[in-house]
Amino acid sequence: MEFMNVTDPIATFNQQQARIVELSHNEPVWVWIVSALGFIFVFYSLLNTWGSDQVKAPRVGVLSKYEPLWVTRFRFFQGATSMINDGYAKVGILTYLDLRNMYSLNSKFNDSIFKVPGSKADILVLSNKYIDEVRVLPDTILDSLQPLINNIHCGFSGCEILTESDLHKRIIQTKLTPNLGVFIPSVWAELGLAIKKDFPTSEDKWTSVNAYHEILHLVARISAVVFVGAPTCRDEKWLSASTSYSESVFMTSALMRVFPPKLRLGLSTFLPSAWMVPFYRRRSTKIIENLIKERVAAQSTGEASYEKPDDFLQWMMDAADENDAQPHKLAQRQLIMSLASIHTTTMSTVHTIYDLCERPEYVQPLREEIECVLGEDNGWQKTSLEKMRKLDSFMKESQRFNPPSQRKFPVSNSQKERCKISSNTKGNGLVSFNRILKEPHTLSDGVHLTKGTHITMASGPTQFDAAVVSHPRQFDGFRAYNRRLDPAENSKHRFTNTDNDCFHFGHGSHACPGRFFASNQIKMILVHFLLAYDFQFPSKKGRPSNYRAHEYIFPDPSGKVDIREREGGSRKWLDGALGASES
Repeated sequence: MEFMNVTDPIATFNQQQARIVELSHNEPVWVWIVSALGFIFVFYSLLNTWGSDQVKAPRVGVLSKYEPLWVTRFRFFQGATSMINDGYAKVGILTYLDLRNMYSLNSKFNDSIFKVPGSKADILVLSNKYIDEVRVLPDTILDSLQPLINNIHCGFSGCEILTESDLHKRIIQTKLTPNLGVFIPSVWAELGLAIKKDFPTSEDKWTSVNAYHEILHLVARISAVVFVGAPTCRDEKWLSASTSYSESVFMTSALMRVFPPKLRLGLSTFLPSAWMVPFYRRRSTKIIENLIKERVAAQSTGEASYEKPDDFLQWMMDAADENDAQPHKLAQRQLIMSLASIHTTTMSTVHTIYDLCERPEYVQPLREEIECVLGEDNGWQKTSLEKMRKLDSFMKESQRFNPPSQRKFPVSNSQKERCKISSNTKGNGLVSFNRILKEPHTLSDGVHLTKGTHITMASGPTQFDAAVVSHPRQFDGFRAYNRRLDPAENSKHRFTNTDNDCFHFGHGSHACPGRFFASNQIKMILVHFLLAYDFQFPSKKGRPSNYRAHEYIFPDPSGKVDIREREGGSRKWLDGALGASES
């Protein structure tokens, strides 16, 4: 095949597609190859059953012990919500409430743990009663990185760079989080530039926009302000390549998790999203490599007028050892940072905007709080976002909540109300606190976890357990705000807080280190939208339904929101951003 003579990557990709079609029509050998792969897949599937237990626990969603694991994985891909909620209702709640007298109703679910199909093996879902003893286990026993590697299939994504050192985590904890307040003015200004460019300014008519697409572009751009600085944060090639890389990785990973691990590499050759991962990866890292080389060259001149950029990339360059400092490695690590942050922040922001459209009664109180805080601070200060407690509370409830849905489980009449769990829980996923055992460990009640066991906890269902959250199916946007009015609860219940019952961001020393950065981004986008625009769902349409894949829940990427510029909106606080310049 004469593909390598084509210099344009897109042309190469199109020619590859055309050649595949030509082969499928004209060359019988192609049919034999596909048939052989199909035979191997079926043969392997018949052998690839659940196998022997490492840890004795009930499996959820399995129709037969002889069922091939890939079949159960596919069912989990489509119906993880039901599986995890069922497991939590039969195991987690009974354990949480310590209803030992009810074990006889479900004698096979008496271990307080259950299993669901994972990427390479079973995932053991622990009751959150274990969270205090598990979260303090040392890194020599628990591995927080390997579950991510298993899910993303690093062979093609490039995330294996994370196993070489914890450079990115150290920079987040020691440089990014302590300096978040410093970036507020520059991020706010960049946000204004991006909105001015991409969003309508008419006060007379409503304009329909694709919420996910537009918010994704905003998040990518304001993240890049902190990650790589200007002018790269406005480089459409970088923004497009980094977001497309993330989308391709997530899509390929979600599909590959259905199939047996040994077949994934071969099967990925049939996925267009897998074909595009290396293309976008090369394009993205090349941009960052060139930027790194430019900075090194500028610094090496020794000119007194040279000022080091103050951004995440430069912080990594300064802190990296000889191995980590190689330009291609720094570039790949920076790309993984975009992979980890941009789409998750976008999803949370879109969910919150959808919830505001669905519950417009919260809009005015939030606007009043924002204007009050900015008025008291005379504009943006480092602590301004922290003072917007109602906004923080609404974000936290949006992370917890979905449109009301009720599921009843087979428990006694006296406990029915306490055991109703929404089948539409959301957030970053239905489970969190993913770890893999590096060494065997025995829990305090005698449950023995073998080496290699993948453990997690049901973060989604926990937040719809009436024993944890009062009136869990009722959306109360100011639930956390009202709880923080109690002086004893003042420092709790923030969007970024983690505890034994709320661990969407994980819990303990390996809780998501970037959650504070994400929280600031979401708040600034929402502040701008609330001050600058009226927004609603298109006429006669409600909240777009969520998409589900495995344990993850996504807002509809095709969902529309109608917006128009507010008549006499809060220009005093917007003009500083909208008046910024890209020069």
